[in-house]
Amino acid sequence: MILCLFGDHQPSLYSDFYDAVFADRGLSDQEANLQKYIVPYVIWANYDVDWEQYGDMSANYLPAALLECGGLELPPFYQFLMELHEQYPVLTQRGCLNANGELVDIRDIWDTESILRYRMLQYNQLYEKKYQKWIFEETGDTAK
Repeated sequence: MILCLFGDHQPSLYSDFYDAVFADRGLSDQEANLQKYIVPYVIWANYDVDWEQYGDMSANYLPAALLECGGLELPPFYQFLMELHEQYPVLTQRGCLNANGELVDIRDIWDTESILRYRMLQYNQLYEKKYQKWIFEETGDTAK
């Protein structure tokens, strides 16, 4: 059995509390805002495992990581997600971290090839699933 426990954000607290917590940390407004949404996650199994350490990761990657931990074949969309995870381990509207752990504004990468593709595939995964196979075949993606 494999379990994953996580939350989507910390409880909402008064701004005075956050001002006190972040006061001497030298964080930009964007960095402080992102800190409000960081929550731990745990992937656990009731048997011995030798899994990759994922480190910081946004929730959009958790389903693919769970399948990977279970040794299951990843569908093309999840293969793409794990490739994108290498480039941007944290990818949210609130903030992104690149592979070097540096904060990146989503607006600065919004129109890059990998993010445009992510946006298209995410839309199709949610609303137009019948196009998934066609999209991966037509783009020549090796992740089939």
